[in-house]
Amino acid sequence: MQHAGGAGLQAKTPKKRVYGNIFDIDVAKGAQRHNFLITDLYSNLDDVEDLPNMQLEEAYHNHTHYGKFKAILATLNSFHWLYLMLLGIFLAILTLSIDVCETYLLGVRSRWTHTLSWEWNFFVWTGWCLTFSLASTAVCHFISKGAEGSGIPELKAILSGVVLPQYLTKRTLVAKCIGLALSRSSGLIVGKEGPFVHIGAALSNNLMKSRFFPTVKKNSAIYQTMLAAGVAAGVAAAFGTPVGGVMFSIETTSSFYMVSNLWKALFSCLCASMTWTVFHRFGYKWVEPFSYTNYDDLGWNVELIYFAILGLCCGGFGSGIVHYLSKVILFRKTTTWAWVKDRWKWVTVVALITSLLTFPTNVFRYGDTSTVNDMWSKKDFPLDNAGSGRWTEYVHQVFSMFYFIFVRLIVTAIAVVSPLPAGVFAPFFTLGAVFGRWYAEVIRLVVHLHTAGPYGVAGAAGVIAAMTHACSPAIVVFEMTGQMNYLLPILLTTLIAYAVGSSLSLSYFDLVLDLRGLPYLPALQDAKLYYRTAGDIMNRDVTSLQRGMTWRDAARVAQRASGYAYLPIVDANGMLLGTVKRTKVDKIVKKEITHNSFFKRSSFMVQMLKKRIKNTYHMLDIKSSKETTPLALTEVTVHSATPSAFLSPIKESDNEANSMPPTPYEDNPRNLEDEEEEEEVVVEEVEQQNVAEDPESMHPQEVRQEGVRDPLDEVLDLSPNSPLRIDWAPFQVVERTPVARVHYLFTMLGLAQVHITRHGQLVGILSKKDLLQAHV
Repeated sequence: MQHAGGAGLQAKTPKKRVYGNIFDIDVAKGAQRHNFLITDLYSNLDDVEDLPNMQLEEAYHNHTHYGKFKAILATLNSFHWLYLMLLGIFLAILTLSIDVCETYLLGVRSRWTHTLSWEWNFFVWTGWCLTFSLASTAVCHFISKGAEGSGIPELKAILSGVVLPQYLTKRTLVAKCIGLALSRSSGLIVGKEGPFVHIGAALSNNLMKSRFFPTVKKNSAIYQTMLAAGVAAGVAAAFGTPVGGVMFSIETTSSFYMVSNLWKALFSCLCASMTWTVFHRFGYKWVEPFSYTNYDDLGWNVELIYFAILGLCCGGFGSGIVHYLSKVILFRKTTTWAWVKDRWKWVTVVALITSLLTFPTNVFRYGDTSTVNDMWSKKDFPLDNAGSGRWTEYVHQVFSMFYFIFVRLIVTAIAVVSPLPAGVFAPFFTLGAVFGRWYAEVIRLVVHLHTAGPYGVAGAAGVIAAMTHACSPAIVVFEMTGQMNYLLPILLTTLIAYAVGSSLSLSYFDLVLDLRGLPYLPALQDAKLYYRTAGDIMNRDVTSLQRGMTWRDAARVAQRASGYAYLPIVDANGMLLGTVKRTKVDKIVKKEITHNSFFKRSSFMVQMLKKRIKNTYHMLDIKSSKETTPLALTEVTVHSATPSAFLSPIKESDNEANSMPPTPYEDNPRNLEDEEEEEEVVVEEVEQQNVAEDPESMHPQEVRQEGVRDPLDEVLDLSPNSPLRIDWAPFQVVERTPVARVHYLFTMLGLAQVHITRHGQLVGILSKKDLLQAHV
């Protein structure tokens, strides 16, 4: 029995020893970084490197209930869950506030234009549109120009690895919210989904900067994930569609998406959607929601062919809209007419045209939600909804809807290219719903249809799918209508429209990226690039950092490599050792130059103060300045923020009597000349201060003559604990790597640049800009 028990203990001992080797930490050494990879519910393998140090002895060896609870919270990253929840809730509240403001202001305009004569109503309608559209333009112009437009093309570039910081600042967030509320309240035909996506990303970026979530932005992978969650929550907050919001954000803004990050965006979208639902169901009734449908089952019948034909029509119509919008954008960009390029005159003309075309008929006096609900209705025209008789007020509904499509296309195209917050999803989503219902009404004149409402749903999804090259609009309409009885025909229409639109034109967002010159990497089009290698298109003029360089040398290298995000570090043989951010070098050098300029200015001011004091006592006819010294200026020390930069004590010169300025009396013929020399010294110091920002203009000899040790002459710190935060595992490929594979790496990983090596030696650098130039 004892032997068996001993054998049992011996069998369990190795498992316990292995467990201890992995998790045990020497407590005597204090806080240590974990020596194993932690995989929790939030982090993936790439995130482990940047995670903060963890006190594992407290997490795994504390057997108290508090210790176990703390270990669970550390594993689940409760602050990240809290961040995602707050992001969704705050974004939903913010977007709903914009909707309430828009609905209230448009209601005021509606009441003011239904009281007096036709002329007065037209004057109020036009003046209202003109005032609020110009106010929205002014907000973007004076607060942040990054708030103009949709925002989705810029976010697509940001999520691909491009740094565009001006689009995610607090000023841009404020300008986007205020400008969107004003532009939507003006009566211009602009959307809100794109701006809501931009607002979500900007809110996510600024929430990460708060002191409550200090660890979120430290990791680049987590930062990109949180930013993508904000993008998805923006769509969910606009429509209350969490699944469709995530899918649409992935298709329109991401070139590559980690599936392991999908649930994080879904959780944030769920919080936004729940807030949106609570507001619409139990809160205020300011905002009109989309009506749920109750269509009967279609089954397998001949109408599937009609839906397929609708998909072809939506694909051609959507690609035609993209082509038309490109012509309008190019017209504003290339025309020689001054009023077209002037933002104020262009917005004024757009507001006048919109008011002139939308005021005469009642079909334009209602919002997008009311129009979509009419197009999706199961009932036939004329509808019994409030105001729905407007479609048959003057002519047959076929002609009124055709007029709506024609006019809406004109006023929407000139509005979405204006310099104010304007999206394209809602206007063309509504246009697609009217197009689908118009198609059904035309078909109904020839053949019998079960109901015309589902064609409006399929048309809305098909037109957006053709314009944005995304299939997710089908999921969005399923969540908006609340039923999936027409799943097969709507998916059929959406997929056919997507295929036709992709073959005929670019996506609207890719088109804007191209026309605005934003740094985004498109798909390879030229077949010749597939036969070229990285060595054929790389930049061979490489400037790198080496051991033994000074900070002054590093500043010169950073200036010569201004077009690259990272500076390579090589050894004496040219072997690639690591990389450092160029902006980090510039920041440290600028800090040292600022201190250095302060030291030189302080030394000069002290010397000038001594001369002026002694000059003053000479004016008082003091016999001997050496006998009495009014101020103890024999030693002055100025300390720096860096240990290497200090100002040594300033001592008086041995030939002080000869250096003393003469008395300002008429018997001194050199008095005027000395004053002119002193002014020249002051001018020279001011000129040196103005050019002190340029590292090339710094001369160490001049600084040493004043007793200052220049910090830029210190040797560059390239140790593992360097303040430069060196990346010792830079991404590199050999020069024979095909361009198609390099393009794939740039697209999938969101790289800014790659380093080309030959047998480990650095031979070139390839940035995204270089790849774009080769692509062109």
